[in-house]
Amino acid sequence: MVITAYGSQKKKQVTAAISTISTKDIEGRPVTNMFQALQGNAPNLTLQQASAEPGAGMTLNIRGVGSLTGNAPLIIIDGVQSGNDGLQNLNPYDVESISVLKDAASSAIYGSQAANGVIYITTKKGKQDQAPQVVYNGMYGWQMPTALPRQVEGWQYMTLKNEALVNSGKTPQYAPGDIAAWKQRGSEPAYLDEMIRDFTPQQNHSLNVTGGGKNSSYLLSLGYINQGSMLHNSHLPDNLELNYKRYNARANVSVDLSKWVKASVNLAYSKSNFNKQRADIGFLIRDAMRTPRIYAIKDSLGNYVVPALNSNNVFAQLEYGGYNRTDRDNLLGGLDVTITPVEHFKINFNASGNYTINTGTGRQNKYTYAPYYTTANPPIYNQYDATAFRDLTTNVYATAEYENTFGRHYVKGQVGARSDAINEGYGLRANRMGTTNLDDDWAIGGGYIPNADGTFNYDKIGTYNDIVNPNLYALNSLFGRANYVFDDKYRAEFTWRYDGSSKLAPGHRWQFFPAFSLGWRLTDEAFLEEVKNRFGNVKLRYSWGQVGNSNIGGFNYLARVNLSQGRYPFNNTGNNGADFTAFNENLEWEISTMSNYGVDVDLFNNALTVSYDFFNKRTTGIYLAQVVPGTAGIGSSIQNVGEVENKGWELAVAYRARTGKFNHNINASVSDNLNKVIKFGQESIRGSDLTFIIREGFPIASYFGYKSDGLYQNLDDIKNAPRVPFAFNQQVEPGDVKYIDRNKDGVIDADDRFVFGNPFPRYTFGFTYNVTYKAFDFTMFWQGVGKRSQYLRGDIVEAFHNNEDHAMVQHLDRWTPTNPEASYPRLTIGTANANNFAYSDYWMFDTKYLRLKNLQFGYSLPKNVTSAVKLQGARVYFTSQNLLTFTPRRFREIGVDPEFTQFDDKLAMTNYNAIAGRNYPNAATFAFGLDIKF
Repeated sequence: MVITAYGSQKKKQVTAAISTISTKDIEGRPVTNMFQALQGNAPNLTLQQASAEPGAGMTLNIRGVGSLTGNAPLIIIDGVQSGNDGLQNLNPYDVESISVLKDAASSAIYGSQAANGVIYITTKKGKQDQAPQVVYNGMYGWQMPTALPRQVEGWQYMTLKNEALVNSGKTPQYAPGDIAAWKQRGSEPAYLDEMIRDFTPQQNHSLNVTGGGKNSSYLLSLGYINQGSMLHNSHLPDNLELNYKRYNARANVSVDLSKWVKASVNLAYSKSNFNKQRADIGFLIRDAMRTPRIYAIKDSLGNYVVPALNSNNVFAQLEYGGYNRTDRDNLLGGLDVTITPVEHFKINFNASGNYTINTGTGRQNKYTYAPYYTTANPPIYNQYDATAFRDLTTNVYATAEYENTFGRHYVKGQVGARSDAINEGYGLRANRMGTTNLDDDWAIGGGYIPNADGTFNYDKIGTYNDIVNPNLYALNSLFGRANYVFDDKYRAEFTWRYDGSSKLAPGHRWQFFPAFSLGWRLTDEAFLEEVKNRFGNVKLRYSWGQVGNSNIGGFNYLARVNLSQGRYPFNNTGNNGADFTAFNENLEWEISTMSNYGVDVDLFNNALTVSYDFFNKRTTGIYLAQVVPGTAGIGSSIQNVGEVENKGWELAVAYRARTGKFNHNINASVSDNLNKVIKFGQESIRGSDLTFIIREGFPIASYFGYKSDGLYQNLDDIKNAPRVPFAFNQQVEPGDVKYIDRNKDGVIDADDRFVFGNPFPRYTFGFTYNVTYKAFDFTMFWQGVGKRSQYLRGDIVEAFHNNEDHAMVQHLDRWTPTNPEASYPRLTIGTANANNFAYSDYWMFDTKYLRLKNLQFGYSLPKNVTSAVKLQGARVYFTSQNLLTFTPRRFREIGVDPEFTQFDDKLAMTNYNAIAGRNYPNAATFAFGLDIKF
């Protein structure tokens, strides 16, 4: 059975584009949330990481991106809308089935909520007339970084620093004798290697009880996860709390109240603790990379060392600096009542909700360094922060459904009504400076920011207290579905939804979203009977439909007053003031129109199955804030002006066979999609430390800059080259990056920039092989990306970035007259870097990868052994995650994990850490597990 919107279908009846993921695909994997479990298990289900810190979620897309206002799919767990937090909170051991609804025919019944697809998850349930059964799943393992930037030896750093200074017209810093002495004595430990722990514990435990009586069934489950932080290194106290913990509890109960009435209650509670350090992870990684290996962690007196160009020591920040803690409490559940008053007809009532409380506490501690570290700049006062935010989503719906078969005719019809209410982001914040710490957790007093002279900086009231009003909106809907099958070979389905959103302007709030799909079991025709008998079945599918999106804040159609800094110029100085956005009475829906062509083949008694889909999605009326001239005196308003097209395909193959006592199962998938901006208006160049562009005719967030043409090798190269005004002293040197003069005007400037590549993964694939032999089982799951570009800048690629003190292993292969084929330009420092570090494709990296996502060996104890100890079954196993990774050599040398991205689901650049190699490292995990059934 395939779970679909408001129902289920047999797989052979499905005419829409739906991928299914079974519990076998995710069991036994050392994952901490469902994001990690889903990766690679369905074609065109793309997951990327902005951060790998303990408990972090991932960026999730179905069939690429087609909007600028959000591309996250709708997440539904047991009929309850849960969002990305729902995936993060869910215990993977509770999952029964996962359906990925990809096209409009499968998701249009969710209307405006399903523009980016739907992930529908059902959790396990008990069975009627089943004796109580207890299942324990436990796992304990260790995390290791998949990749880390590598710092050069101390003497190598000194050599490179001198070379960079000389190349920049400056005096060398280190004497040859000092360099020789460091080469002889050896380097200090690398701060980054010492800060990141080699083996960090992680454990998962789950316990569930299932059973049922004559008219009832139940599942009760508990779960616990503890993922340690790799920052908890050997230099820190053992009792330092750096980890992610999650506690889960679930109750799924169903009761037949009568012959005609069945009631079900699903309740899930999760409590998550995110225990992090006070210092930003990006700054910690940065400062560790910027500390050359001529500095010890502590000096001979036991004091933390502060390197000459640093203001802090990363280990002191971790030990003394304080913490940031977030507690998330989530209650998700619903009541479902099904009434079957007569045969073939049923009525369903459902009420559900999702309530989350995020409570945060943060503490900054005052501490000092030894007085002889003159560059030190630790916090000069204590600070205590507290936040509390709440989100509540409620929905109710009712459906009526009729299903019957008349001879060779099968019909099914459903109509329903639904109402959703959302109250999100309501909360408050308080900050107190200059507090007195009572112990490691409690502080009293405090108030305004203390100045060094004993006075106070009163600043703004928002610095100390803030109340955030909720984002309130509602969505009311009518929907329906009709299915018809003739002779079990001709299939048709029509779905519709009529949505009304409070976010949009009056007169444009309601929109009708239709969809249909057709299916033909081709081999059921008489003229192909021999093909069917000899080989198997072929089914053709087609679907078309529309879905909507109103993923903007409330009341954007109204004229709103904004307080702005520097908005009004007087005497050539910007002054604070207010402006307003224009009223837009025509603000309406973004609408995505999708078509899907598919074929399903099963051969040799279902031993081989193949599914192929091609899709085309065009989104119109995309919400954009149009550019308004500064002289207009008003701010920009949201308007429906954008248009994006997204095309792609996907292929999934499964094969099962038996050879002797070996049972083999193979699953493979590969997919691709590519978007193109059709209509945008004035192109937008965006970014920080890199540039990307939104331009008609190109994918969203395409990289934009100069196109490199190798390195200048000699003075003749430079003599015949275009002028580079932005180079240091407007003069390039041998070993500098050479750029293409696109317009042939003899000058390299903004008019010579190209569009080159985009960051979204293409040709995503997965491959799983499973084999069982007697009591033994083996599984390997490979996952990867066949094409992807990533732009890297800052510390990870630029030696001595911003006059800092770092040099990495890749910088050893720099250009010199004796190394003309180098992979890195000549070393420079400060403003002499201007030419080489201009935004260009020289710093574009090929980040395709192949990764052994999971490797598992298991052994199930024999029945005579388990029976002797009163067990129904037991299995022990070894499992791993991200154990092997293969990437192009140039990128591999950098020491960055290929799954990181700078962009969010809107393809807006929100994560600078990934650009500069400052991310908390991704984890390669290996663990040992035990499954017991009582």
